[in-house]
Amino acid sequence: MRKLKVLVVSVLLVMFMVACQHKSQKSLNKPDKYTITYSNLLDKKTQNDVAKSLSKLLPAEDINLFFEQVNFYNQHIPTDSLVQSDYGTSKSLIPIYDIGAISDKWSNHFPLFPGYNCRLTTFQLVKSMIKLSPTLPADDSLLFIDKEALVDAPAIYQVKPEEQENFKILFSAVATENINDTKIHLEKVQEYWKQQGVTFAKSNVTMVSVWFHDQLDGVATKLFIGHVGMLFPSEGGYLFIEKISFEEPYQVLKFADKKALHDYLMAKYDTDTSGSTKPFIMENDRDFIG
Repeated sequence: MRKLKVLVVSVLLVMFMVACQHKSQKSLNKPDKYTITYSNLLDKKTQNDVAKSLSKLLPAEDINLFFEQVNFYNQHIPTDSLVQSDYGTSKSLIPIYDIGAISDKWSNHFPLFPGYNCRLTTFQLVKSMIKLSPTLPADDSLLFIDKEALVDAPAIYQVKPEEQENFKILFSAVATENINDTKIHLEKVQEYWKQQGVTFAKSNVTMVSVWFHDQLDGVATKLFIGHVGMLFPSEGGYLFIEKISFEEPYQVLKFADKKALHDYLMAKYDTDTSGSTKPFIMENDRDFIG
């Protein structure tokens, strides 16, 4: 039933859903100019290493819940195409996972619950660092599968009602002008978050979000977070936690510096050659220039 819904939704909503994945599997699986280093957190040693890096940055209960969700996901899918231990490498921006087998097995277990995506995963990790005092209703019209996930989630993924509202506000679509000027678009996001009282605690943990411009409606154009993850320092570099999409695996990627992460995200998501507005990246509520 859920797959049928995806097939019949509007072009806008389909575009938004896949934005938390990738634009073109064919283009992303061609050799890139650099190799990514990543883990799918299957083994306890890698989990413990990541947890240790996070232990002084996030509440223990949020760290523990994250790994419980990771293990729950990994226990309910075939893991043959995932990195079995430590970190692996890929010469494509999206490692080649057996998505068909993963999707089928997950759907057999959970016909209504689509899993967690990049937004829900990141929110669960960074929610303690973000405060909100909203003055406006959220535009959650593009969060249609996210909201399904919140309703149909098994116990380990349940989110408190007040946190669900904060999630919708943080990931709300933001009204903007129909122009190709990322500076103005970024300012629109900053203005909206200021109106909603969104503030980020000073921390070495940051939320890195990739913003897209929905121009399908020539008048009421919107900005939305198409992909997001959590960045934090570790062993002389950085680790970036992301959930590629609802059904695709959790990933932790290693980067030498922030510029490397910026280049990775732009290579994945700046794939539109139609002349539309380029995506832009924010670190918390600031421009992320790498």
